[in-house]
Amino acid sequence: MNITQILTIFHHELELSKKDFPERLFIMNQTAFTEDPDAVMVDLFKFLGLRWDTSYLTNDAFNQKGDLLGRPRVPGFNSTRSACKDCKATNPYGKVVH
Repeated sequence: MNITQILTIFHHELELSKKDFPERLFIMNQTAFTEDPDAVMVDLFKFLGLRWDTSYLTNDAFNQKGDLLGRPRVPGFNSTRSACKDCKATNPYGKVVH
């Protein structure tokens, strides 16, 4: 199976899901996410029945727990990095992903 066939099947299944289970799908606009992550995350968390807290973008609470366990700190969300076309992809710990 080639990529065109895989994408065709994916789009077909997505259209069926949108028709039959619209309440189970949350479609996120990546551009909106990089421009205003708080607004997008409020909507996503509401969809999941949860409450979004802006402090989640900093990873402060997560890193405090990790510090106790001796884990490396995870940087907070950086919208300029996610919009960068020339940046190398990195994992949450800053290591380059190939």
